[in-house]
Amino acid sequence: MKKLITRGFYKISLYGLIFLFVYVLLTPYIAEFMNLEDTTGLIIAGVIGYFSVLGAVITGALNGLQMFVWQNSLSFVSAVLKLGFAVLLVYLGFGVHGALIAIIIGVVVLLFIGAYSLRKEIKVNGDSFNTKEIYLYAVPVFLSAVLPLLLITFDQILVKHFFSSIDAGHYAAAGNIAKIIWFGSGFLVSALFPKIDSAKTQGKDASKLLTKGLIYTSFLVLIGVGVYFATPRLIVLAIYGADYLSITSLIGMFGLALGLYSITQVFIVYNLAVEKYRFLWILLIGFLLQAIGIFIFHSSLSDIIKISLLAQSFILAMMLIYNRKEIFKNGK
Repeated sequence: MKKLITRGFYKISLYGLIFLFVYVLLTPYIAEFMNLEDTTGLIIAGVIGYFSVLGAVITGALNGLQMFVWQNSLSFVSAVLKLGFAVLLVYLGFGVHGALIAIIIGVVVLLFIGAYSLRKEIKVNGDSFNTKEIYLYAVPVFLSAVLPLLLITFDQILVKHFFSSIDAGHYAAAGNIAKIIWFGSGFLVSALFPKIDSAKTQGKDASKLLTKGLIYTSFLVLIGVGVYFATPRLIVLAIYGADYLSITSLIGMFGLALGLYSITQVFIVYNLAVEKYRFLWILLIGFLLQAIGIFIFHSSLSDIIKISLLAQSFILAMMLIYNRKEIFKNGK
């Protein structure tokens, strides 16, 4: 494990820099597609992506070692720093770029504290391991991270392309509110993988963990979505103020879409842990349906959200079918 963490971090750092360099070269074309006049924000976003991937290595190692106290503490501290520095830098006049820089600060602090928490694991080289086997497993893990990420980000890119900057800002605001349901209901997912993997290694029935994860996550989603549909005006006023009341009608459906996304994460983690990878086709088809749907139907922001909701509903329905044996086995 010690050698795996060290080598994994080193290689991902190197490959990440190469991808970041290529991305920076492409930012002028991306800015043109998104109707942006400045590439600074895109470059900062790329840096955020790079450090976030490195942060994922740290949190993944903590997760695998079942160091949940460190993992949750890091996530909390990072979130507080992001919010605090975002408010400070925006107040000092740095605008959107200041908010993005605040995210970098939060992630970098996570890296340093996370490395400290793993100091005993990265000081000494461990036993050798099968590199080929690791890389073969890394491919589905990578795809299972990228495809869901595209599902909740590519729509915003298309909105920037098809709509005005004001509409895109409103859509982003509605999306940020909707993501609260995802964050609030998805905290159980990070603890599932090592538990399922441990049960599988010991020859125990891991499907019970899938069922419990689905029940708990669905319950939290149901509460969140209910609140969003019941008091959308109050929520918008509390978070963004009266200037954004036009998004009141959007946050209920948007919250439902992100709630379904959160439930889907439980299926993704379970299937990765038990090494069932055909679910990736479901994610890919769902993403293509969303992207093609938005390209064809984009007369309003409501249309975009409805298409995203349909895509998330399709993915969740297919996941239920894909894992029907495990679910129904525990329902008997």
